Amino acid sequence: MTNTNVSESAPLFAGEGSPLNLEAEVARINGLAAEVQEAEEEGHRRTYRRIAAMLGFVERVHNNTLYAEAWSKMLVERKIPKPGKGTNEFNQYVTMLGGSFADVPSKKKGEEGKLVTRWVRDRSCEKYSKVIRWCFENDVKSDVAADRIENFVDPDAPGKNAMRGIELADARKYPSTPRVSKLKTAEEEAVREAEGLGELPVELGAHVKSHRGYSVLIVRHDEDRLVVLGDAGLSANQVIDAVKRGKKGGFTTKAAR
Repeated sequence: MTNTNVSESAPLFAGEGSPLNLEAEVARINGLAAEVQEAEEEGHRRTYRRIAAMLGFVERVHNNTLYAEAWSKMLVERKIPKPGKGTNEFNQYVTMLGGSFADVPSKKKGEEGKLVTRWVRDRSCEKYSKVIRWCFENDVKSDVAADRIENFVDPDAPGKNAMRGIELADARKYPSTPRVSKLKTAEEEAVREAEGLGELPVELGAHVKSHRGYSVLIVRHDEDRLVVLGDAGLSANQVIDAVKRGKKGGFTTKAAR
């Protein structure tokens, strides 16, 4: 039985209702794509306006003694840390302006299931602090910030414009330092006490990277010797992971003479 209660906006397929006008249907569906694009662009503009509003707040409050005491009190109440050395000083504002109080499960042992009220940050807007820092350093005021963000073109990163381009420009100026894995106490003791397979000349250390006292080398196997070609080029975390995997046998080797 044919369903006669089909929405006018529903696409028609062969066998349903009247025959398709292919040209009209192609145009209609392409029009939907354009609507999606317009919605995305408007969404981006709303984001830029939100950042501009945050920037306007920062312009009034940042380093202003008039608000220093009240601002510090608000940070304490929400347990938002003040910026430490090497951190973005505008993180505190984005955490404050992009968050809200909410009842969340307690993390304390023995209080599982209990709800406590905490300030919950909106993780999706953490990157706004990079854009605000860029605006501050480039003397971009809040009343023009939305347009400047939308029209930003980064000559050093072709194709990465607008907000993404600003984030990349900020990241180049303030590169993040990756966290390096650490060996647990038991792992550290096991590696230190492991009996090595042999020793290499200490002078070799000048030609390879050391990560917390460990290195990973590239070694070529010849008929009568092992030839160290150089550093393996691993990241610090990869080196530490390799040490963890090989802790039982140590990480020294002996070159045949």
